[in-house]
Amino acid sequence: MSGIVKSNAIVLRKKDLLGNSILITLLTESSGKIYVFGKGIKNITSRRLPNMQTGNYITAVMRSKGDLFYIQDAQLHSYFSKIKKNEVKLKQMYFFLYILEWILPENQNEKQVYDLVLLFLVELSKKELGDVQIIQFCNHLLELLGYDSTLQSLPDIINYVEGIINKKIPFFII
Repeated sequence: MSGIVKSNAIVLRKKDLLGNSILITLLTESSGKIYVFGKGIKNITSRRLPNMQTGNYITAVMRSKGDLFYIQDAQLHSYFSKIKKNEVKLKQMYFFLYILEWILPENQNEKQVYDLVLLFLVELSKKELGDVQIIQFCNHLLELLGYDSTLQSLPDIINYVEGIINKKIPFFII
């Protein structure tokens, strides 16, 4: 299947590749988690690079070729500046998005998860969330994905997620 795909998306991660390209992990409204190649995006004249920061809410225009997606254009809706200017909020955002990126299946429409993540980012931009609210968001995410959602503390959530993904969550994210 080839063609142009346009979807609202949340940038989960950006990884540099060789040359002027990057690999972007997006949570899209229509296709769930997808990986998108950004060829030439690191060129100094590229208007797409600033929009591809983790946690940004964008409308992405992508060209699909088989199972691969290539970013053509990205319109920024919000970069949640209040989150990115506050170190505590930034850590909370990275913690939640890290968990999401590792446990979310690829190429499956997860509209409820998308809505939850957008709500999380909006709430976090309004105010710093306490541990109880972070636990509630994490439990709701786990429940939507079919996992145990009765965890009572952040260490419980961290241990549970590390067991699912078989990987330690980096200390600088916690």
